[in-house]
Amino acid sequence: MAMVLFNGMKDVLVPIDGAGRIVLPKEVRVDLGIKSGDLLAVSVHGSLVTLAPRKAAAGFVRKGKALVFATHQGVTLDQDTVNAVLEEGREAGCSRAMGKPRPAKRD
Repeated sequence: MAMVLFNGMKDVLVPIDGAGRIVLPKEVRVDLGIKSGDLLAVSVHGSLVTLAPRKAAAGFVRKGKALVFATHQGVTLDQDTVNAVLEEGREAGCSRAMGKPRPAKRD
């Protein structure tokens, strides 16, 4: 059995299957923003195994119906980062808009 720590809330036991896989409880995945295909860094210290999510980059992610800015743990959000992400979003929006004709205005 493997033990998973819920952000200090409580310990939960999860089984390891024959291929060595574990399933992270949904609450853990949601709280940490872990989605299918995300990479987890594995660290071993004595008999302790730690899994830590590794996000590729900071950016906007959907949380329910809202679009929020997310960054890695320990990363400080500064004005340069905000400006760069906003500019990327604007460029992406402009590129999409340039490919589609604008609808005619109705009077």
